[in-house]
Amino acid sequence: MSIISLDMYQATAVAALVFVIGKILVDRIALLRRYCIPAPVVGGLLYALIHLAVRSAGILEVEADITLMNVFMVAFFCSVGYTASFKMLKKGGIQTIVFLALAVVMVILQNVLGAGLATVFDLDPRLGLATGSIPMVGGHGTAGSFGPLLEDLGVANANVAIASATFGLVAGCAIGGPIAYAKIKKYNLGNMAAAGAAAEAQSTDDEEEIKSDRVLPGLLYLIIAIGLGTIVSAGLIAFCNSVLGVNITFPFYIGAMLVGAVIRNIMDVQHK
Repeated sequence: MSIISLDMYQATAVAALVFVIGKILVDRIALLRRYCIPAPVVGGLLYALIHLAVRSAGILEVEADITLMNVFMVAFFCSVGYTASFKMLKKGGIQTIVFLALAVVMVILQNVLGAGLATVFDLDPRLGLATGSIPMVGGHGTAGSFGPLLEDLGVANANVAIASATFGLVAGCAIGGPIAYAKIKKYNLGNMAAAGAAAEAQSTDDEEEIKSDRVLPGLLYLIIAIGLGTIVSAGLIAFCNSVLGVNITFPFYIGAMLVGAVIRNIMDVQHK
């Protein structure tokens, strides 16, 4: 079987190409748009199926340098931190708190179910965590962090967390998309959303519009938060280990997310 090795530049180019193909398919296939299937999922699933077919047939295997994977992953989760606005949280009211409580319960149930089923099949219960909330809630970033950690602790095949995260992503889109579409049609939420978007567009002043001269500052804030995040992550681990006496670890991107959230909320206060 032939093996193709891609360096980090080539791997990044292939990833970009896969995304573009997914976007083209979503633009041209109404079913994908109707059920809100994201372009990365479409392109990524197509690539995975093709690679699975040629690899299983003994024709070709592609190996990719993932050096830039963690860089892009930290940047992504840092950008997620920038969306954590207490001002927006207040607008959600009691419904936001109820949703949070339900999400916490679901996280606990995922781990109980995963560890329980692992025990039933005479597997390490910690392996069940690699199919529980670690990949299903944390996604690929958390799975990529805790999979190797669990293997270092003696949990065999814990990197299955990556596969679980991929399955959860695809299944979430395949199941959640049609359900969301059905609810939108049932409760006529499409017209309500359009009316709300139109009203918001009318009330948005020029200062809040996305302009080209804001792209560079936004990128710089992102880079700064990522850099400070490495210090925050190291500090949290050191604090827990030395002060609390708890041997704990965090996903490598958690510091960047926290710094991004802090910067976002400081800016919200300044722009009141």
